Amino acid sequence: MHPLWCASMLIADTEVPFEQRELGFKALILHDILEDTSLELPEWVEPEVKEVVKELTFDDFQQAIEQYPSKTPFIKLLLLYDKLSSMYERHVGITGKTEDIRATKRRLWKELVLKGIEEVEKEYGNIRIVQVGKVIAENTDW
Repeated sequence: MHPLWCASMLIADTEVPFEQRELGFKALILHDILEDTSLELPEWVEPEVKEVVKELTFDDFQQAIEQYPSKTPFIKLLLLYDKLSSMYERHVGITGKTEDIRATKRRLWKELVLKGIEEVEKEYGNIRIVQVGKVIAENTDW
């Protein structure tokens, strides 16, 4: 559900330019294939989409934090959907219980989400993911 949530939230936000929504939707649907499986992206995936997926792929959370500042505003937008969704999912959890994630990682994760919200708002304005992000971040005990 995570990739679908990320992609659906982006494609529905008409304040984001259509070309970015279209490319971002395709990349967000596929974004966890390289990170969470041993699979490669299918041959039919467009080269531009493959490049975006690679930009969204990290070996671990530490690498994500280190590489975040060098990402383009568009990639930061997509990362906000990804990290915010994961933060929300991990807070609530599939079972309805807060999942056990180390306090240090939760703090760093929330800092990354808040930084993403700030940077995306500066670049794109008060779009839906910024609004949703603020509510989730403010009401999550991370």
